[in-house]
Amino acid sequence: MKLQTKIISVLMPLMIVPLLVTGWLSYRQMARSVEQRTVAEMQAKLAQAAVEVDTTLVTARANLELFANASLLSQYLLTPDAEQRYTVLQKPLLRLFASYQAAFPAYSEIRVLLPDGTEDVRRRNRLDEPRLSADLDKAFFSALSAAQGQHAAFVHDEVTGRVAFLLGAPIRLRGPDQDPLTTVVPLRGYLVIGVRPDFMAARVHGERIGKQGSLFVTDDHGHVLYHRLDGLGATLPAIMHHETVGHAQPFVAPIKGTETILLSRGVFENVKLFAMLPVSEVLADGKALGTWAALVTLVAIAVAASLLFLFVRLVLVRPIQELSRAAHEIGEGNLERRILIGRKDEVGELATAFDDMRRNLAASNERVRQIAYFDQLTGVPNRTLFHEFLPEAIAQTRLRNDKLALLLLDTDNFKRINDTLGHDAGDRLLREMAARLESCLRTSRKRPGVTPNGEHDLVARLGGDEFICVLPLVKSRTTAGMVARRILDAATQPLDLQGHEVLVTTSIGIALYPDDGEDAEELIKHADIAMYEAKRTGKNTSRFYAPAMAINYAERLALEGELRRALERGEFRLHYQPIVDLESGDIAGAEALLRWQHPERGTIAPDAFMAVAEATGLIRGIGVWVLREACHQLKAWMAAGLDAMTLSVNLSSVQFQDAELATRVAETLDEVGLPARRLQVELTESTIIQSETAVAELLNKLHARGVRIALDDFGTGYSSLSYLRRFPIDALKIDKSFVSNLGDASDKAIVQAIIAMAESLRLDVTAEGVEEQGQLDFLRHSGCHLIQGYWFAKPSPPEQFLSLRNQIRERCGHSATRMRVADA
Repeated sequence: MKLQTKIISVLMPLMIVPLLVTGWLSYRQMARSVEQRTVAEMQAKLAQAAVEVDTTLVTARANLELFANASLLSQYLLTPDAEQRYTVLQKPLLRLFASYQAAFPAYSEIRVLLPDGTEDVRRRNRLDEPRLSADLDKAFFSALSAAQGQHAAFVHDEVTGRVAFLLGAPIRLRGPDQDPLTTVVPLRGYLVIGVRPDFMAARVHGERIGKQGSLFVTDDHGHVLYHRLDGLGATLPAIMHHETVGHAQPFVAPIKGTETILLSRGVFENVKLFAMLPVSEVLADGKALGTWAALVTLVAIAVAASLLFLFVRLVLVRPIQELSRAAHEIGEGNLERRILIGRKDEVGELATAFDDMRRNLAASNERVRQIAYFDQLTGVPNRTLFHEFLPEAIAQTRLRNDKLALLLLDTDNFKRINDTLGHDAGDRLLREMAARLESCLRTSRKRPGVTPNGEHDLVARLGGDEFICVLPLVKSRTTAGMVARRILDAATQPLDLQGHEVLVTTSIGIALYPDDGEDAEELIKHADIAMYEAKRTGKNTSRFYAPAMAINYAERLALEGELRRALERGEFRLHYQPIVDLESGDIAGAEALLRWQHPERGTIAPDAFMAVAEATGLIRGIGVWVLREACHQLKAWMAAGLDAMTLSVNLSSVQFQDAELATRVAETLDEVGLPARRLQVELTESTIIQSETAVAELLNKLHARGVRIALDDFGTGYSSLSYLRRFPIDALKIDKSFVSNLGDASDKAIVQAIIAMAESLRLDVTAEGVEEQGQLDFLRHSGCHLIQGYWFAKPSPPEQFLSLRNQIRERCGHSATRMRVADA
């Protein structure tokens, strides 16, 4: 049964009989409330009129602000030439004012006053409307200039009879030649709008209270401005002194010789709105009612009210209270609150609707939480949640007098993945990195506002390829280091991206609370510095923050700035180390080695600045300069007699990220006029493994052009023999770490194996770092004939390079003699 049917079936029998008996008596009861209803009606009429006034003023204030910001008005006031302002701009300005008045016909005038109050321009809506007196204008301008912003006033000119609302606002504009940082915005004038209160007159003439009542408007002196009753009079000074005037409280006063109930309300500073109704009209309806009627009515009402109370309480109040409690709890965020009202009427339907709303709010809240606090790509918390979580975690750690670790991670060479395999592959890599990080930590995603309690760590993505981990409860640096090691091991596991097996590394910076910072900002800063230190020292590692790193970080920033200017100032130099052919005893080639001739620090080796150059991308410009400079130098040496010489130039992994590298090399060779076979580019195994597909494509292009390819530091990287088959390698260079340790049998075996393998594959092999006679003899005996090292010469400037030939021939001859004696 529906609720409406229940109410009717109960109330009808109880109400019909008492209402039939007391019908004619109930009029008396109603008459007793006539006065209250009358007063309420009068108050409502006053309130409606007051709201209309307020609405008009609010609209006028908003329009005043809008008009004052008009670009034409600004141009008019900023034009210094008075003749140009009046002859060129005044008419368009008046047309603009006319358009405003067409949209708002009640705006009787729009004026522009100069800062001293002089009227500059005025547009009246009706030419026959009289002006205000000079005294009123002067008083309004004084109040307007004293105000800091808008000023409004109601004016009643007793001489002309004009009534209006005046609103004014200062116009402050800065000239185009004024400095916005140091110049105070000057006052250019005032904009004033006059509003005719015709709506008040219409309200007064159109409103009626009861049969004989009405509204009228006076100023604060009692001058009647608007009314609809004949003979009301021009002024009513007697009623203006009543203590309730302006407070919306009824009082009785004689009007036209009749006792009248009056209510008043102030609608402006000096305007009063009155509602009036004769007392006789209020009392006329209540004279016929008597005591018995009142008694019967009260009994009937009491009985009906008691029954109605019980009924409503059982049927409506209790269910509504249950719904109210549920709504309160849901409003406080308890979206698990269930509403259990098992009824099939309207209340039951309402309860079901509440429960549906709760479920929808819970689902929406979860969606909003995911968007606001979690990274949409990886699903881990985002920067917002991290910045809320970390201060709470620090506060909890401080209370426990414990430690907290912050691990900032940056994926090494992530840009290369995006550039070579595409952004889809990069996104998949980021998702996989987030999953691996979460697998290494004790994370929870229950809700973003969870208070850190030491049971859950946090993994968040800050943006790009940067992640950050918060460990709210660590016992020591050792614990944080173990977590970092676990993350590094997990990150370096091979990952298949679009059919390419990719090995990804990461660099981690670690900062501890309270050792490395007392607040979140300081901890993040120090973890960032430690992370860059990890990248600087080789990547794929972690570093704890140390105060010295901050100094190094500042030095690195300074070095980066100087490095940007070094290429422009021509501070780079190339030194050349000869590669000697033991069979001919002559120079077979040279390796170009970069030096920075700093104006204050002197000569700086590449180890001191190359990492910064690669991290900032400056290595691309430096690499172009090195290639061109080396080719020009080789061209000069070939003209001097070293026509069989090959020049080696090292290329960094960053340069191999440039898809136009092969084109740049070809253009340089053509520009210099150098045979491509005389140029040899060197790269390391680590460069190959970072992006095998992209590197293979570039190497094939270079090899097709005739450029030789050398694999540098062979034996120290992954040393995959498949590289020698898959890539167009022409030469191998044995790393100096093996040569310097030839006293060890294992290193001897490795060197001999590399030489034998290179010979079987018809690859040239060069031994680097030869510094002793014994090393040279072993290499010669093992079949390695290309030697590079301090035994023959250190890297030299180009002007000294040719003078090394005699020294090299002498050492080759001496070494050959000793070798023949040893063989004998």
